[in-house]
Amino acid sequence: MTRRNWVIDQMNDNGYITDQQATAAKAEPLVTQTRPLGSQGADVDYYVEEVRRLLINKYHYDGLYDSGLQVRASLDTRLQNYAVSALRAGLCAMTAADWLARHQAAHRHQWRLEGRAGQDGARPQPP
Repeated sequence: MTRRNWVIDQMNDNGYITDQQATAAKAEPLVTQTRPLGSQGADVDYYVEEVRRLLINKYHYDGLYDSGLQVRASLDTRLQNYAVSALRAGLCAMTAADWLARHQAAHRHQWRLEGRAGQDGARPQPP
């Protein structure tokens, strides 16, 4: 409400509206529209979770959930949808054979390390 009235005063001071228009605008109720979490209509779970983590780090859990804090975040749902689509496409492109090859390579590397164990049984550190 304070911010809205300040903007109206600035518009009046700079000649964009008259005194009467400023008074009338300030008398109008301030209407906001809020949506419950998850009703955004876009795939925003990752974004919302990251914002939640940042807020918990700053205000702690009790401060976030018990103090009536309202959060507004700048989210471009169009870009978020592109990001999620790219992630899904990348995961789908990774075939089971790709995963298996990486898994087997990791195990071969581990086996080589175990084969080079010193006489005292200590495992060498990987480079």
